[in-house]
Amino acid sequence: MRYVGDISNNSSILLEILTYDSKNNPVTVDTPIEAHISKQNEDGLTNVSNVILNKVEKCQHQYLYDLSELKEGMHFIDYTISINGNVVEKREGFFISNTKKESIIDNPDEEYGDKPKYIISSDFQESAEIEVNEEEVIIHLDETEKSNCSYSLVITDAVKAIDGSRIKENTVVSYTTSYTPLYAEPLEVKSLLKDVFFYFSIESIYDALRSGGQRAHQLLRMPADANHPDFELIEEDDDILFPASKFSSHYAALKLLNQLVIKIVYAEDENESIIGKDETLGGFALGDFSVSGGSSAEKVKAEDLPEITVVKELIAFMESELKFWQDALMGRNARGYAAPVSASNRGDAAVPESREI
Repeated sequence: MRYVGDISNNSSILLEILTYDSKNNPVTVDTPIEAHISKQNEDGLTNVSNVILNKVEKCQHQYLYDLSELKEGMHFIDYTISINGNVVEKREGFFISNTKKESIIDNPDEEYGDKPKYIISSDFQESAEIEVNEEEVIIHLDETEKSNCSYSLVITDAVKAIDGSRIKENTVVSYTTSYTPLYAEPLEVKSLLKDVFFYFSIESIYDALRSGGQRAHQLLRMPADANHPDFELIEEDDDILFPASKFSSHYAALKLLNQLVIKIVYAEDENESIIGKDETLGGFALGDFSVSGGSSAEKVKAEDLPEITVVKELIAFMESELKFWQDALMGRNARGYAAPVSASNRGDAAVPESREI
């Protein structure tokens, strides 16, 4: 699955499918390509819209989808493509944000020279060519966008039209490129964390899944950097894809649980804390897990809070599962090693060493 990025609901998204073979020859589809948009919620996925892509060229199918009716949250686009009787499905994900960002300009009526500048270090700037087509401004980056990166387009009121008019305030448009390698989806992490899953943002979940995929690549001695020229994803027909998926989801769950511990212990603001510290003496609920408070009013260290203990138990379980799937990924759990039950020696012969790992 490809993660498109974070998108505001006051914009549109271009749904596009290119149908061509390995030699870049156009491939004809049997029926028009369908796109199904669904939203992720506590009970799973709920379908919100279905559209048919328009055929623009021989191998290009597009549809400009208005996001204004979508609510905040994680959404998925499932494409259905039929070619020579074979149905192919493709999924993309994106996150809708309904929050309006505050302007970086305190007073948009001030002259440009008196306004604060939005300055980006030259180390992080990308050179580009700008093309103007009537009322449309097209920006072409000199280099191909890199995966696992965030880009920000900064538009200041130095930009002006032919008639001299300028935009009223500086605008920053940010987006992220695809997370990769991804061998599991957020729903798989949810199955491991249950209701604890909803304490995390969708960005942090995808970040954890990507870290799991990168760690799997390192264990397999494969390039982990998606921008490396030798980078390749594990193929769908490869036997290690399943353990790679399980390893990634458990690695992501373990990473998120450790983040949860830090957030509980070190939250500076009461509003940022997962559980109010004053509520711990009377018991608490953390997702599917609940603990009843005792009668003692003695204060305990943050690390000894009951909710921390519960999360640590989850972490211990997840670590054991992660070890199993790591061994499966590397082909280690099928060697038949066993700890010796007994051993004896004759004369000066030494007792054989244990082969236990």
